[in-house]
Amino acid sequence: MKKSYDRQRLKLLLQQWRPGLPFTMADLRSMDISHQLAAYYVNHGWLRRIGQGFYCFPNDQIDMLGVLSSIQKDVPDFHIASKTALAWNGISQNLYFQPQSIVWGEEARVIPVWMMRQFNIRYSCSHLFDFQSEKDDLSTRPYISQFSNTVSCSCPERALLEMLYELKHLDVEEVQNLFELVQYPRESVLAMLLHACRSLKVIRLFAHFSQRSGLLDVKTFYEAEGIKTGSETSWQISLGNGRKMTVSPIRGRHA
Repeated sequence: MKKSYDRQRLKLLLQQWRPGLPFTMADLRSMDISHQLAAYYVNHGWLRRIGQGFYCFPNDQIDMLGVLSSIQKDVPDFHIASKTALAWNGISQNLYFQPQSIVWGEEARVIPVWMMRQFNIRYSCSHLFDFQSEKDDLSTRPYISQFSNTVSCSCPERALLEMLYELKHLDVEEVQNLFELVQYPRESVLAMLLHACRSLKVIRLFAHFSQRSGLLDVKTFYEAEGIKTGSETSWQISLGNGRKMTVSPIRGRHA
């Protein structure tokens, strides 16, 4: 009877199998597979444990997108973000070398250490935007089919603001170079994102980097959209490790 029960559960698992996508313990529990039964399957070579709480079939190849797909359903607003999102959108200084995958979510949880080490992932919990609707949020982090239909990714305009939010983790010169690689930003999307942005520092930094890169006529754009940047004085912004940068007030393109 026990062996029949085991085979039934394993058959159900096979029916739910999607190549490259691991099973979480929550997935197994939904099919009445306990920790003990999962261990039984592992011991008999029918499942492979790839990390705490994550399993796959022995010959399945699990990659970074697979593990991200498996956890995103449990993390609100989970998506590829910042510099990694720019690379996914084809905006990168080196398209063939992306040493770290940056993902964001709204929940203060830590991605398992084994997952971060094995797949070189950095997770950031942030509340950078306060969107008027879920539609606005989802429209700025769509799926990019050439990479994944299961993990959403920030559009270039959103990724630029996310990158500025975590500037202390990045190289300022590289950030400036990435701004210069962006072509034809959608001003309607930028306006919506800047109005939804909770960080005045990010809004001011966006003006600074956009003005230096010629991304758009910042002064005209900010005035037309009613976007505020705080005082008309220069700001000293700390970047951590003793680094600082000066952000000047917005000036016209020909000032």
